[in-house]
Amino acid sequence: DALKENDMSYILVAKPTDHKILFEWVDDITKMGQDQGFEFIDEKGRHHKYQWINNIPHRAQLWTWKAVSFDELSGSEFARIFHPSDP
Repeated sequence: DALKENDMSYILVAKPTDHKILFEWVDDITKMGQDQGFEFIDEKGRHHKYQWINNIPHRAQLWTWKAVSFDELSGSEFARIFHPSDP
């Protein structure tokens, strides 16, 4: 609330175990095929995937969810973030 009150921009990291309802929305929207994104394999054979969903309702506000994954034979990196949707 302090971030909004001071008109600050922000990005929050969310864990599925801590924000179950938010991730239920993400799972349901993804299953319905209403998420957006793209993926590609780069010149080194690494798989990149970008995915996002706009306007997920949570705590009287609309949020945008973004996920970025990078897979390589040696392992993977994954980031999931939420931020307020643009008005």
